[in-house]
Amino acid sequence: MIGRTDARQERARLAPGSAEVGENEVIPQNARADSQPSGRAWRPRRARDRGQRGGVLRLRGDGWFVLPAVGGIVALLAYPTFLGLYRGFTDWQPGIGGRFVGLENFASLFSDPVFWQVLRNSVFYLVGVPIQVFVPLMIALMLYERVPKATWFRTVYLFPLVFSPAILGLLFQSILNPDGMLNRFASSLNLGFLSQSWLDDPGLVKPTILGVALWGGLGINVLIFHAALSSIPTELFEAAEIDGASWWVKLRHIMIPGILPVVLGLTFMGIVDVFVRYFALINVLTKGGPNNASASTEYDLWSRAFEVFHYGAASAEAGVLLLLVATLVLVMTGLRRLRLHRIDRRPEHRAAAIKREPAAVRRLLRFVVVARTVRRNVAGVISRATAWVPRLSWSPVRLVIALLILAVFVLPMVYLVSTSVKTKADFDAHPASLVPSSFTLEFVREAWQRANLGQAMLTSLVTAAIAVTLSVLFSMMAAFWMLRHPGRSRAAMFSFVGIFYFLPGVVWVIPLNSVLVQLGLGNNIVVLGVVQGVVQVPFGVALMSSFLLRGFPMEILESASLDGANLLQQFFRLVVPLAKPGIAALASLAVTFSWGDFLLSLVLIQDPAKFPATLAVTQLVGRSSPALQVTAAAGLISFIPLLLFFALAQRAMVRGINSGVGRV
Repeated sequence: MIGRTDARQERARLAPGSAEVGENEVIPQNARADSQPSGRAWRPRRARDRGQRGGVLRLRGDGWFVLPAVGGIVALLAYPTFLGLYRGFTDWQPGIGGRFVGLENFASLFSDPVFWQVLRNSVFYLVGVPIQVFVPLMIALMLYERVPKATWFRTVYLFPLVFSPAILGLLFQSILNPDGMLNRFASSLNLGFLSQSWLDDPGLVKPTILGVALWGGLGINVLIFHAALSSIPTELFEAAEIDGASWWVKLRHIMIPGILPVVLGLTFMGIVDVFVRYFALINVLTKGGPNNASASTEYDLWSRAFEVFHYGAASAEAGVLLLLVATLVLVMTGLRRLRLHRIDRRPEHRAAAIKREPAAVRRLLRFVVVARTVRRNVAGVISRATAWVPRLSWSPVRLVIALLILAVFVLPMVYLVSTSVKTKADFDAHPASLVPSSFTLEFVREAWQRANLGQAMLTSLVTAAIAVTLSVLFSMMAAFWMLRHPGRSRAAMFSFVGIFYFLPGVVWVIPLNSVLVQLGLGNNIVVLGVVQGVVQVPFGVALMSSFLLRGFPMEILESASLDGANLLQQFFRLVVPLAKPGIAALASLAVTFSWGDFLLSLVLIQDPAKFPATLAVTQLVGRSSPALQVTAAAGLISFIPLLLFFALAQRAMVRGINSGVGRV
């Protein structure tokens, strides 16, 4: 007992800022750590010492960086989703409520022939996803080498990105109309068999919508594939060229394996687009007609809720749609992990392996062998025949193909402008001409007045500013948190945002609207901007996280922590400046989405005086007998602001996409 008291008195005698060594000798506080016994480590309290102790990645107390993103997703996406799923088991009606009816709504839904028809339509649109991936891949491979000014071509191919799905539908409404450019142009060339009722024929309407969707999404996919190809190490190509590998060998063994994750990622996004992007196209182009021949599941869901007011049935269909999307995503995830069986290339083992395969597979393999032999022989003949031709640094064939694709992108936009400013007599006399012989702004003024576009554009500016601010800020904060939390925490956050990225908007936006109305927040443009911003957070978190995780210098954060910088200083002074290319890309895409948003505006805003620009313009199509030139003028007016923005921001957008999106 006496020994313990003496020990406490000895420790108390030592000054807090010093440690006794000899009778009259003291050492500074910072030297005491080395003199501590190994059994009990000394724990510093200052921020810089915490950085020394565990490294900046092990710091705690940073949960508020990820709280806004998680809280916004839970409040505006997760809660309405679960609420809508619950209402699928009730006969709920707005302002009345409902009682629990069990599986009655599902039984009624599955006995409805319209549901099965629109489900078949959605499956047809899913068949187009491989086309929407394969065509941009081929264009990106073609532009990857031996095409002059390839960067310029890729930039022009991005122009359709500024067309929202709704405005895209408005553009092709004027082109595919029975009196539109396509039919008039075919008639002028005496190709009358090409003049079809593209939007009124049940057999043509779905392929037509697929073609419009491919046109609108081709440019961004080409750029993403180019970024993926650029990320492949150049040493692989140099080694292949030293070994004498042909372009086809490099394609098969270097390019395709290198971009396979991006192919699967774009396939995922294509599946989501079928349940998100097509709603606006169908609403503007066909209204689901003729006789539901073009209606998709999400359009039928919206129609049940807002046209026939069967909210219970609509909620039940939302549950079915959510289950369908989840199943497709799980199947694609499984296919991503599947390892294809490869036959041994040695002849004796190849022959034995082929004999064990089914007859159909053996015939296919023999066909592949014959096709390869023919290709090699044809390539040899072409090589010998063209040996005397001077080797050019660019390919004339590829250049011609690139120009033809360019014309496919440019001509519809030129037609939109030409139709908007032609006089009525000029349009009737030369409807397919791209160069007007007389000009007028009559239809532009009429579209401006009928759609109240002055007020509508001001509304779009407000909502876009709110959406961009929230999406960029929340995404960057969450990405900073993920940068500092490797392992399971990061994987869990990726899974969380991924779930809500693949969530079809029509599933949660209808219950969200009812919640906002009950809270007195319905028909509010500020709320619309907040929702638009939060909706983009899952994509923004994935983009900014991949951008920061691919080569961000963690030593900078370590050094800043050692120098005493707090988390806010690290975030605003280090992370944000170094992430400017990714932020610029995210902000540009957020502006494009918010300005062109159709579904959220259609559901959350009912007052025509508060319509954003895209919604106001598309309402002209639903009015009785709108002039084709008025529709085109409305599309031109709503297109011009985004075109100007794209001209200013396209470099930042391309740089950010090349640095982040295409390298995920």
